[in-house]
Amino acid sequence: AGLIKIIQKRFDFCEEAAKVGKSCPLRAGEQTFQYTVDLPKETPIGKFTARVEAFTVDNKNITCLQAQIIFRP
Repeated sequence: AGLIKIIQKRFDFCEEAAKVGKSCPLRAGEQTFQYTVDLPKETPIGKFTARVEAFTVDNKNITCLQAQIIFRP
């Protein structure tokens, strides 16, 4: 299985976390989020593993997240 880039987007992580009841800084360890976004109609349906990278405004890496994502019709 190879890597497929489905979406690339810049956003303020702390603002997005607040939408699901989390606040920054997040506590250390595993976190669970449920978040709904609109995706392009070309997005394939299925279960995927996503890699999310977070950077400061100076482009320094803060963290890397891995998530299981389900795209439904």
